[in-house]
Amino acid sequence: MLIKLLKYDLKWIYKVVAVFYCLSLFFSVTSFCFSKVENSALFSGLYTFSNAFAIAMVVNGVINSIIRAWVRFRNNIYKDESYLTHTLPVSLNLIYLSKVLSAVICIFTSTAVAAGCLVICFWNNNSIVDYLKTMLESAAGSFNLSAGSLFAALFFEIFLQLVFILLLGYNGMILGHRSGRNKMVTSIIVGFAMYTVSNTVTVLLIFAAGLFDDGIMNLIETSDTVDISAVKTVLLFALILYAVYNAVFYIMGSRLLKKGVDVE
Repeated sequence: MLIKLLKYDLKWIYKVVAVFYCLSLFFSVTSFCFSKVENSALFSGLYTFSNAFAIAMVVNGVINSIIRAWVRFRNNIYKDESYLTHTLPVSLNLIYLSKVLSAVICIFTSTAVAAGCLVICFWNNNSIVDYLKTMLESAAGSFNLSAGSLFAALFFEIFLQLVFILLLGYNGMILGHRSGRNKMVTSIIVGFAMYTVSNTVTVLLIFAAGLFDDGIMNLIETSDTVDISAVKTVLLFALILYAVYNAVFYIMGSRLLKKGVDVE
């Protein structure tokens, strides 16, 4: 049953998001083609135009992955479609799992498409490519990692934070719809409040870690020479912390839904 739920959820989300994927790829490829024409003011302008549109479509693809997932969740759980959803012979926990998995899959593909399109856009721009390559290799060497490993770590860091925002939205809606009125406004306020509290906790935990590690404390207090090992520790800490946040907010949402739903 989970596979069927996932199929319908993914189909609904991708129906719009796939348009942004296609536009992103189209403008990325045209940008790549225009960049191969040298000493032409016209093609230089077209290259800049295509780049701008490709980046805009990439950003829209990522943002709409989250927004469409939120809309799907609200429609299926609380709006008119909820009457059909709640008659299905499945538990709310399974429905919630489907919503989370479909959104996570879509966020992952959107982030991957974004990375791929940006590579295509700037592939022939030697100055940018050389700069990024040098910076990545230098950073990777400092962290005692391969360039690929560092890129994967940064990609995963962004991905976890996007999933974190997604789950905050789900929990905000669940708690907001328990209020008597202005449910949508309350959902936004609750979600933003949880986001603020979570990030405040993150900062406090990093500060607490700094009390036991001079390198981390130097990152907080000064802009002097950076201790690479401290930066590496903070990045690893952030990866683990956001993974924990995601697990906590997933469990929280599942348990809140299990207590019942107030359909609009």
